[in-house]
Amino acid sequence: TTGVDRDGKVIAQKMHYLWNCGAYGGYGVNVVRAAGYTCGGAYEFPNVWGDSIGVYTNRPVGSAYRGFGMSEIHWALEQQMDRVAYECGMDPVEFRLLNCLGPGKKTVTGQVLDEHAGRVDLCIKKVADALQLRGNKRERKPYHGVSIACAVKAPAMPNNASSSVIMKLCEDGCVEVLVSGTDLGQGLLTVAAQYAAEALDIPVEKVRVRGKPDTDNYPYDWQTVASRQTWATGNAVLRAAQQVKEQLFAMAKVALDVPAGELVLRDEAVWHEPSGRRIPLKDLAIGYQFSDGHTIGGPVIGAGYHVPEGLINLDPETSQSPKPVAKWTFGCQGVELEVDPETGQYEVKRVVACYDVGRVVNPGLIRGQALGGIMQGYGTATMEELILDEETGRVKNASLMDYKIPSSEDLPAQVETYFIETAQADGPLGARGVGEHTMIPTAAAIANALYDACGIRITDLPVTAEKVLAALKAKRGE
Repeated sequence: TTGVDRDGKVIAQKMHYLWNCGAYGGYGVNVVRAAGYTCGGAYEFPNVWGDSIGVYTNRPVGSAYRGFGMSEIHWALEQQMDRVAYECGMDPVEFRLLNCLGPGKKTVTGQVLDEHAGRVDLCIKKVADALQLRGNKRERKPYHGVSIACAVKAPAMPNNASSSVIMKLCEDGCVEVLVSGTDLGQGLLTVAAQYAAEALDIPVEKVRVRGKPDTDNYPYDWQTVASRQTWATGNAVLRAAQQVKEQLFAMAKVALDVPAGELVLRDEAVWHEPSGRRIPLKDLAIGYQFSDGHTIGGPVIGAGYHVPEGLINLDPETSQSPKPVAKWTFGCQGVELEVDPETGQYEVKRVVACYDVGRVVNPGLIRGQALGGIMQGYGTATMEELILDEETGRVKNASLMDYKIPSSEDLPAQVETYFIETAQADGPLGARGVGEHTMIPTAAAIANALYDACGIRITDLPVTAEKVLAALKAKRGE
């Protein structure tokens, strides 16, 4: 339920989410909690009531999945924002820009966002401009729909969720980094190497990242979840590199008899800029030895960790906190589609996505994350569905022979990705996570585009051709 003033500004919002947790609580309880403190999505609601309630049923256990409940709440919330905009006689894009979060605005849990929190308004504008949704530039066509949906997600994790790494300088001049985060294909090992190379000013090829952790021999990491590895492990790598740098400078200043403040790392060596003298890194790896055999220092080893700072639990009575989560990542997606009014079939022609990621560390990897997330969201929207036996709750289509998922051939013909870089204050070189976020708004954007195309609302997933055709027939009175 949404209350709006004459200018289209939302003044009150009431939300009630019920979650099917299945027969056991498990990790589904954490999904319910995360959905509760993110129930307002990317919007500022001055007066808000939000319930997020897990329900036990005789169904399969509900647990963690990419997005961690955010796809579900945005499926409802983003369609509601569209509905309210139309009821107010406003353009859905301008309605979102009027009501979205930004610097100085307050989330539903009472956190006031600062200038480093990310800019959903810039994401909305980028997507809307790409789709010509602003300024009446768009040419309207029958059964041709274009619309958008916003997204936001914070990492759902305990306040002490930490990551750590060990870094050592090897005798061949290479740097070895031990990480305990797991590379699931998202590119963690590549990104860790990039951070180490950047911090020590060495070629990335000179960095060897060991990423096959076991808890006996590797440093601690909480979990590889919550879109947190670039942010958390990246920070840990930079801290470890700083320790390595300090050890190198401590030896080099004695070896060269110069102030440490005049030393720099460059071209795989410690340089004294005023004199042009240098010591190769490989000559410092296990300490520096003078010509007479005297040795200073020792093996160069750095350890770094990252723990989120300043987090405060939600008040159990009011659900308010000045900083309940470490960071927010905002984004927006737009969809262009065409509908066949005779069959209900629709084709997604184009997807435009924009996210404020703080800092693009690896353009290829982040583009891959976006494409993968969009495809996952597309599958959620169009075809993925568990078919359950109503008597027993058992899954009838429990294999990929019967459970449909999209393939590469289903990828929309045109997918455009854009990224805003509002530096995260505690992010490694300003970066924040975006791994899960790219799938969150896809289903809602498709539903909103269907409404734009033919004036029908589908409120249950997946949005199949049969449901679209039934809604079209009902609208036509057939």
